[in-house]
Amino acid sequence: MKKIIRYFHLNNIGIFELLFAFYPIIAGYKYSLPMFAIVLLAFDVWILFFKRKKIVFDKKIVILFVYVFCHELFLLATLPPTPAYFVNNFLSYLLVVVSIPIISSGLDFQKFVGALYFVSLICLGGLIYHFLVISAGGEVHPIKLPFMPEMESTSRLYDVMKRPSSFFWEPQSYCSFMFIPLFLAFKEKKILWAFTIIFSLLLSGSTTGIIMSFVVIAIYIFTQGLSYKTKYGILLLSVPVFFLFINLSLFQVGREKMMDTDINDNSRLYNGPVLVSRMQVNEFILGVHDFSASDYYMSGKTGSSSYLIDKYDTIYISTFWHVIVKFGLIGLIIYMSLYLVPLIRNRSLLLYLGPLIATLFSNPDFLGAYFAFEFIFIYSFLLSNNRNYSSR
Repeated sequence: MKKIIRYFHLNNIGIFELLFAFYPIIAGYKYSLPMFAIVLLAFDVWILFFKRKKIVFDKKIVILFVYVFCHELFLLATLPPTPAYFVNNFLSYLLVVVSIPIISSGLDFQKFVGALYFVSLICLGGLIYHFLVISAGGEVHPIKLPFMPEMESTSRLYDVMKRPSSFFWEPQSYCSFMFIPLFLAFKEKKILWAFTIIFSLLLSGSTTGIIMSFVVIAIYIFTQGLSYKTKYGILLLSVPVFFLFINLSLFQVGREKMMDTDINDNSRLYNGPVLVSRMQVNEFILGVHDFSASDYYMSGKTGSSSYLIDKYDTIYISTFWHVIVKFGLIGLIIYMSLYLVPLIRNRSLLLYLGPLIATLFSNPDFLGAYFAFEFIFIYSFLLSNNRNYSSR
């Protein structure tokens, strides 16, 4: 037992770090106010006024904050009466960008690692439980965190699902969270634990999780300076995993979902490039003069509003294309610098940032809860690996 505790760093967990490790799950809860914003604000206040940590601001975060602030302020000043959702989004964007340097500076990274492993073990157990229920012919919905208040019966917490998702609203969200412990497992050369996580990603049935699992393995083998012995060992371990995925009925749902994916029939893959292709040159550079990508589409400026795919009465656009539509090429360059510059500072981050960059073309999270959590982890990691780290 002691070996297991040390293996997962469970003997070095801080309460502050443990609470924040649950953030990707808690962020999905919404009462009169969204929990994703309340939690970020609470952590900001705690760090600034109680822990009084020195805050390290990265120049790229500051530039992103200034650009988003000025861009949205311009829309407020030049467009007709402002819808409430725009104000909420504007405030959320600013809160997310401000919270990244504050919370990453206040976290003890070593204790955060132990907390992340602890939460990932719980989530893994939840996914296996879901899988067993579904395999027995039962129905599942996201597992409610016992310390969270009840939500309305119409909330996504009670949506019946055909694939396991553990405590998350959908399998893709489970995979997005588990990419972090997967990165840590490979970084610490805990190969057995890494492949356990990969097995769970395949079990989730998420196309993103399945594809990125093998992408991470390839990145680890070819970019991390491993010995030939280690490379061959991982390759030998990967082959049976791939063979089992292709042949076992355990993974049938995931295989079928991948086979049924058609770019022309998938809103997250199709909508973005089609909408961007119809933008004017000035819009492409600076972003559209509308409150949102959906407003721009519905305005008819790019033709009759019937060529995109809607889902749940909403137009989904993946992050990469959403940034272009909303903030233009200038915004995209600033946004992508947050992903690319950390790779220059620490090559091992490619294991984590590689999948994140790839999922920008499928996930619709621009400056939301997962973006905040991902970059708080990244900057906390950079600070931990370079105590003399400073803005560049």
